[in-house]
Amino acid sequence: MAVNSGPIRSVTNVCKWLESRSWILAADPYDWTRLVNILATAALMSKLLELRNMALAVAFLLDADVMDHVLETLANAVADKAIGRLEGLVEKLGSMANFLAASDAKCTETTLTLKATSETLKGVTILLGAMAPNTTNPPPRKHVPAAPLTWALLAKASSSPSTLLDITKAPAMHDLSHEEVSKIQQCVLHDTCTVLIEFDPNDTEAPSDFMATGSSKLRNDLNKILKRLDERDMALRKGEDGETEMVAPRTHVIGLKNLSRSAYLAEFDTADSASRFRRYATTNWIFFTAIFGDGVSIVDKTYSIIARFVPCLGSFDPGNTDCLHTIELENSLKSDTITSAPWLKQPDQHSSKQSVASLKISCNDANTANALIEKHIFIGGHLVPICKDICEPIRRRDAVLTVPARTTQQPPALCSDRGCPEFARQCAELDTCFPKNRMLYFPTDKPLTWTTAPLKLTPKPPSELTRPLATLQDFMPSLPPAPPSQQKQPLHPQPPTQHTPAGSRAPSRMGNLDSFGFTSQPGGQNNKQSILLSLSST
Repeated sequence: MAVNSGPIRSVTNVCKWLESRSWILAADPYDWTRLVNILATAALMSKLLELRNMALAVAFLLDADVMDHVLETLANAVADKAIGRLEGLVEKLGSMANFLAASDAKCTETTLTLKATSETLKGVTILLGAMAPNTTNPPPRKHVPAAPLTWALLAKASSSPSTLLDITKAPAMHDLSHEEVSKIQQCVLHDTCTVLIEFDPNDTEAPSDFMATGSSKLRNDLNKILKRLDERDMALRKGEDGETEMVAPRTHVIGLKNLSRSAYLAEFDTADSASRFRRYATTNWIFFTAIFGDGVSIVDKTYSIIARFVPCLGSFDPGNTDCLHTIELENSLKSDTITSAPWLKQPDQHSSKQSVASLKISCNDANTANALIEKHIFIGGHLVPICKDICEPIRRRDAVLTVPARTTQQPPALCSDRGCPEFARQCAELDTCFPKNRMLYFPTDKPLTWTTAPLKLTPKPPSELTRPLATLQDFMPSLPPAPPSQQKQPLHPQPPTQHTPAGSRAPSRMGNLDSFGFTSQPGGQNNKQSILLSLSST
């Protein structure tokens, strides 16, 4: 183009030359369509065939390129418009997807919670089903008339009048009422859902705020730690079992009560939560020391039984843990089920000739304690009887009721005596408040452990114990008087004898042993022999 001598050398020259030729106006734009028209006009006016064909070819190519460009532009415009309209719809669809995902997660969590609740209710149903046979009332017993009292029965019942009992009613197994069964069930369920936590009050990291707000904050902190431990336990179980659908454990404290003995009583929502908390306290002890201090400890539940006639002069030492392990091995018990076994009376207070004593054995498992009560145990090679430790009122040796001096009523027995009426009344009140006192075993899910002990017979008051029940004069015929040679003169003056008419009976004292041939006066043996001879002659 530099050596070209024509009028067209640049874009400015092109515009001027085209305007001078009147092919384009000054105001028209130089777009692709206008250029195509100029080439087509030049080709039609050209006389050279080759140049004409070339101009037409270039014009058609430019026109095709212009159409492609126009279509592409239209397509881009339509696409941009459509995409602009769809962006709002995509945002709405994304929001709906997030909402559906959150709803799905919430439904999944609710389903898992309902599944855990159903498992808990299933366990409670099984426990209540095991307790149901004990709640039914037994069929009414037929009334059997009591046998007439005889002196043989009275002598067989007791050898001394001071311990005579009312044997007109035969002892029978007592059945618990519905209220008592409900009370025992509530106690058992409460015991399975509670854990006693002790701490050192002298520890600087131990809890110091014992108000309601402090206990609430302590409970919230404890629940946060338990939630972390539940998540860790869930992750470990997934890794071991390889299962994806598992019920997440939930250990939750619903109540935390401060006791006056530097301890907290934690109540959990279920028995599984309480059992899981004891396991966490064993494997993850460091987490709980951050809340309760280094002196924190979990107190095991104790089931106390009494072992009687235990040899106390041998090598057996209940304070030595090896001796307790020996008891567990000899009686096929689980290891560490006997936590302690102190003597009821301190060894320094034993008599010098005392060879046996009573032992209080504390077990941390109710089934172990019930097994010991049922089959007894061997201690030091001796079979030792076992009974359950129950609540009894405190007996005082100085508690003697005063009676008027001018009355013939016998003074009541000391309260240290188990036959004291006041002691029996207090025992009855305790049995009413604590129905488990009347049970032979510690109540569990086994029906046998709900067996109750026979009713305790209430002793008669001393005024009735000294009164005889019958005399033999009503069944004996009139005896002839003894010969004068066999009669012995009284040592002291006697009041004048009252003569009674013939056929009438002389009044006699009820309860005099002389009427039965057993004299209570010295020298009355002859009278006894004469009466026995008269009976044999009749």
